[in-house]
Amino acid sequence: MIKKILIIFFLIHFPIVAMASFSADKTGDRISFKTKTWVGEIDPNTLVINGGKDNNELIQLADSPMVLGKIENLNFSDDRVSWYYPLHDLKVTSYIQNNHLIMRFETNKEQDIIFPRTGQNKEMQALIYPEGEGLFIPQTDPFWEKQLVGTSRNTQGELSMPFWGYYGQSNTATYILHQDLNNQLYFLKEKQLYTELHHHFKRTNKHIATFEISIILSEKTPIAPALEYKKFLKERNALKTLNEKARANKQIEKLYGAMHVYLWGSGRSLAALDKLQGLGLKNLWLGYDQDPRTHTHLVTSQIIEKAVNLGYLIGPYDSFHTMEDPKKSESINGIFEGLYPSGCIVDEDGKKNMGFGGKGCHMSSEALALEQPQNKTIYNRVDNFIKTGINSYFLDCDATGELFDDYSPTHPMTKEKDRENRIERMKYIANQKHMVLGSETAAAWSVPIIVFAHGNFSVFNAIHWNFTKSKEYGKWWPQEKPGFFFKSVKASEDYMKAKYDPQYRLPLFQTVFHESIITTDRWEISHLKIANAVKVRELLELFYGVPSIWSLDLEEIEKQGPHLQKLYQFFSPLHKIIATEELRSFTWATDNRQVQQIVFGDQVILTANFSEFPYHAIPPKSIEVLWIKQNKKEYFTP
Repeated sequence: MIKKILIIFFLIHFPIVAMASFSADKTGDRISFKTKTWVGEIDPNTLVINGGKDNNELIQLADSPMVLGKIENLNFSDDRVSWYYPLHDLKVTSYIQNNHLIMRFETNKEQDIIFPRTGQNKEMQALIYPEGEGLFIPQTDPFWEKQLVGTSRNTQGELSMPFWGYYGQSNTATYILHQDLNNQLYFLKEKQLYTELHHHFKRTNKHIATFEISIILSEKTPIAPALEYKKFLKERNALKTLNEKARANKQIEKLYGAMHVYLWGSGRSLAALDKLQGLGLKNLWLGYDQDPRTHTHLVTSQIIEKAVNLGYLIGPYDSFHTMEDPKKSESINGIFEGLYPSGCIVDEDGKKNMGFGGKGCHMSSEALALEQPQNKTIYNRVDNFIKTGINSYFLDCDATGELFDDYSPTHPMTKEKDRENRIERMKYIANQKHMVLGSETAAAWSVPIIVFAHGNFSVFNAIHWNFTKSKEYGKWWPQEKPGFFFKSVKASEDYMKAKYDPQYRLPLFQTVFHESIITTDRWEISHLKIANAVKVRELLELFYGVPSIWSLDLEEIEKQGPHLQKLYQFFSPLHKIIATEELRSFTWATDNRQVQQIVFGDQVILTANFSEFPYHAIPPKSIEVLWIKQNKKEYFTP
């Protein structure tokens, strides 16, 4: 009886072992494997991995351009296989979990390896990767070849999530990194666009961490990599929803249905709040960036109190990122009394790591953490803001994944420790001080801590940064209404294609995290900043279920009142319902990818027509909302 119970237990709790298996031919040149949903082969001599569905022809999913040398110690069992490359002092172990083929690499020396090289197979049609929200790049598209070939992205933040994939003729291939640090994804081209991952084995505290990557072949859908990554996080209990966060801080619910606004100049006034309220804008997040040394319009406790009483969230923009000489600092956020230059991050060559915009230096999170009491400088700054009555806080950079090694002899730090320090101080603001906390362009690891992020909607290609440096873009003055934020400019065709063309965009970040965090476009790219992008941004934001973000003063509130009101009246009721719902599916309704559809939970089906022509009942450049339970449709045209 006991034996029978044990058999039943193993069948229930470990069904994968019987389904997953490895076998090798006599020479060891080909190792066959079977996952829960697909099969394949590994050649340990070349790291070529082929895969496919049962009875289908196998296609190449990965290889390496490295000269690997001979292999030794080939060992395999039903559930794993391992071997060793003496040339590189590199042990490789492959094992299976569910539908993941997992490749683990271990070494005792600092070195770089290149694996996997992906996307070279002719069966692959498009690269899928999460730069900002997400991109779908046909592999023979000359425009994107020009943008990407020869560039690279780190996977700790320049990719908002540590995965990428390829959309194939029959399936989608996904590559998930188990460790996001010390990786660089390179974009290259032979016959078509492809990628190489370079991993650096770095010795930290006499230890070199292993490197693991999952390879998955799954159904043909452009969001398959995001769906697989979400499963990966769920299995590790690494997701935290907005509903869970709101149980600890009910103020978070004020974000549902809220548009995001940065107040400038005369926007920092009781009159501006009256105007916003008068437009019927009941849910808003209000942010401000002020320097008492130069600004004439300051957000006072009286203004904050009124905003809170109106039901708004309001909080400062702050940064612990760049530090400058207090006597020369152009920003009050860059002043850390008594810590310049001793608190600067030091590079391996012994020089200070240059700060944002070539000013000062990057502030060492370890130098702050080593203060007695811990982080007293920033915690005092936070507490001084909280005393003004705020209920929200925006912390620049901390969540972005821009992490540093610090070679200072007095505050040495690894990227891992830098991340720990940032998490610690974000938790202080969010959990101990109960602020509704946001940060810039959240990397995946920061999502459990913060509740909103400004920037994830954006695409971070170089074309944007080059545009911001142009004369026509606008400068950082006048102080109360900087042209950088308020000047409306027209972007080039290439800019529009790279950043806002719907046929190239995918809601990857929303697929993974829609019910976990609220994201917007970058905080300095106001909704009206790019004149020829306003309508398509509006459609994309509504379609993805994310708020618009604005820079406003009193003049702009009066001028844009009808626009604000129209958008809010459609967006807010919709977002209040879907903010906490997961993005269940995404499809293209037309072959040219100009009509797209998203399902949020069991609540709504959104269909966006980005084309110049009607699609059934949907007008051109418009969106349809089907309320599933009510069987009711609504339409919106920007």
